[in-house]
Amino acid sequence: MKKDLSKHEVNTRFVIAKDLNATEESLLKLAEDMDLEVRCKVAENPNATEEILLKLAEDDEDYVCWSVAGNPNTTAEILAKLAEKGDEDIDSAIAGNPNVTEEILLKLAESRDWFVRRSVAGNPKTPEEILAKLAEDKSEFVRCEIAGNPNVAEEILLKLAEDENEDISYIAKKKINSK
Repeated sequence: MKKDLSKHEVNTRFVIAKDLNATEESLLKLAEDMDLEVRCKVAENPNATEEILLKLAEDDEDYVCWSVAGNPNTTAEILAKLAEKGDEDIDSAIAGNPNVTEEILLKLAESRDWFVRRSVAGNPKTPEEILAKLAEDKSEFVRCEIAGNPNVAEEILLKLAEDENEDISYIAKKKINSK
């Protein structure tokens, strides 16, 4: 017998939506919940299936889409669909997702929003040529994130070691000396 989750209080549905042991059936049902926070918790749940994430990626609420973009199980195809929205908060979450493609990272590296570029700079999957370009970014937050990227090339670190910002220079030098 299927339970009607809609009869439960919103707090109960919220707890079920974020439960790592929630069934696929429960998560699928809660993906249609009227409450925004419940749908967000479903989107963040690491057990949400591709079907559920795809459904939530079409939600009218950008906050739900942002949650989908941040889920490490969201596929590259769903991330590409979300990137079409052109929302900077969603784009920032996409740029930090481990499943994002190089093609999308290249597009997002051109964003007007420094927060999106910073997420691109911090993603370990970001190709060296994009990191090299972002190492010249006007935003110190973007350059600082590159210095902390675990896969940044030493050539880029050497450039950042000469950065006018002392914090960026310090991080880059420390990383160079630890190699």
